[in-house]
Amino acid sequence: MLSKANRIKLSGILERLSKGKTVSLQERFFLSKLSNNDQSVSNLSRKAVKKVTSTSSVDSIDKFLNELNLGPSEPHEEYDPKNDDLGEWFCGSPSWIARS
Repeated sequence: MLSKANRIKLSGILERLSKGKTVSLQERFFLSKLSNNDQSVSNLSRKAVKKVTSTSSVDSIDKFLNELNLGPSEPHEEYDPKNDDLGEWFCGSPSWIARS
């Protein structure tokens, strides 16, 4: 559970991120730390990045798929079976994905 101060700070960072404005390195570390510990924060940050990088789609199916928030937020994060090792590809996953 996030404190009120952290929620306010997080919402400011995500708003600037979604508008393509500058986010400092310290703020990115803060966002990364929260994203690794909280899946909802991870989803919100992914949506903010997708909002900037994706083109506006008129098709209702594309809009629906974007709202589901499936897949990586950045195109270079997609797995390529010919060039990528599956174990290395998953090593950058948030800690909540790891199995015990």
